[in-house]
Order: sequence, then C-alpha cells, then structure tokens
Amino acid sequence: MGLGSKAHEVYGQNLTVGSVTLVPRSKFNFTVNMTHRNPSALGGLVTTDFERIASISMPGYNKKAQTLNQYNKKRVIQTGIDYAPITMLAYDTRDGEFEMFLKQYSEYYYAGSMNYGSSFVEFNNALAGTKLQQDKNYITELSIIRVNSNEDTNIIKVYNPMITNIDADTLDYSESGLVQYRITFIYEGYDIKSNNNPILTEQIYDPGNRGFTPERGFITQDDRLAGTDVTNGQEQGALVGIDAPVTDENVFDTKGE
Repeated sequence: MGLGSKAHEVYGQNLTVGSVTLVPRSKFNFTVNMTHRNPSALGGLVTTDFERIASISMPGYNKKAQTLNQYNKKRVIQTGIDYAPITMLAYDTRDGEFEMFLKQYSEYYYAGSMNYGSSFVEFNNALAGTKLQQDKNYITELSIIRVNSNEDTNIIKVYNPMITNIDADTLDYSESGLVQYRITFIYEGYDIKSNNNPILTEQIYDPGNRGFTPERGFITQDDRLAGTDVTNGQEQGALVGIDAPVTDENVFDTKGE
C-alpha cells in the first residue's frame, strides 16, 4: 500500500466509526464446507463443515482465444474458457474425519479403491470397477466462506466439483510436520459474491465452534457452558461487539450478577 494523506483517507486509517472496507482480506480467514450425497439425509444431500483445512486455492479461469486473418489483418476471437483446478490441503487428523470422507467419495464411484477390505481374503473376493450412479456428482457444491464482520462477507460457491487427484503425504522419521492430504478438484462453474450475503447475516455462523455470530459478535465458551441465552444478548447478558477481542472481560451481565 502507498503512504501519504491519500492512502490515509482511502484505507481508513483515520476511521473512528463504521467498518474499513478497502483493506485487503487476510488469507487465513476462511472456512470450507461441501454439500454431498447422503442417502439417509433429508433430500439425499447433507452439508459438512470441514474445519481442518490447511489451505485451498480460489477458483479461476483461463480464456481460450484464437488469432485469425481478416484480409491480412489480425483478429483475436474468444473460443471458450477453461476453469483452473482447485487444490486443497486437508489435515489427516486422528479422528479420521477427512479420511472417511475420501473413502465415501471413492465408494460412490468405484468398487474397491480405498475400500478393498482389511484382509487379503477380503481383497481377493472384493469386486472392483466403476459404479453407475443415477446422480453423476457426489459433491454438488463446495463453499469457501470468509467473514470479517456482518458487513464484510464473501462466499465462493463451486458447482459440481469432482476430485481428480488424491495425493497422500510422505511419512518421514526426520520430520515432525503435520500429515496432510492434497486434493485437486475440477468443476463446472462457480460464483463469487461479496457482502449482502443473507446466509451469513441472517443466520448464525459459528466457524470452528468459537461462538461467533454476525449479529452478536463473539460469545465465550463459559457462556455456552453456563447456558446463557444469547438470543437476546442485551437483556440476558453475553453481548460482545463485533470488533471486540474474545476475552472474558468482554462478556458482561446487565443484571450485575
């Protein structure tokens, strides 16, 4: 960013009220969820929040163009677009959450793959090959959600993503790093929308179970354990401003108890 009086005004460095809108977003501020097939769910679809994602690339596209001759003059025409693949790194946690998701994804399309059985006998007797499903896409929607405040939101929706690569990590006695899966998606289209997102401003959004809602700010774990009613924070207590840090001192009881 540039320095000087112009930047001081544009980037809100002297802002005392309202929200700063021209400051770039932070890379670490995101959550990921996927809507995928689940026969036992209502409507056959369920949305799963993945809270152990290390990184994910945002979607993009490349325009295809061709140069033609028009009476010795060069003319460039567009012939289509190619969507750039999305790469996601997910932690291989001890509860096996993401591993189970990959097994279910593989089982939907293929007999075998990550589900050959736990013994050599099961492997020899197991069927293998592609399954024909009535619904082509196991994952119908992938969402990348970024929230800074109730006025600063961003949702990226990726439609009909399909996994093309599942790359497992390399185990190494000489390293103490965290094990990750590297997943590559291709997809059929995407939408990106900043602000004016009713899904975030009208509903409770609780990333990582931290007790954050756009309407009420941060609610501490102590309030949840104490059963504090946060549906009307001004009367029941536990009302914290959006920009306030998450500390016990920010939570107050209007009854003075």
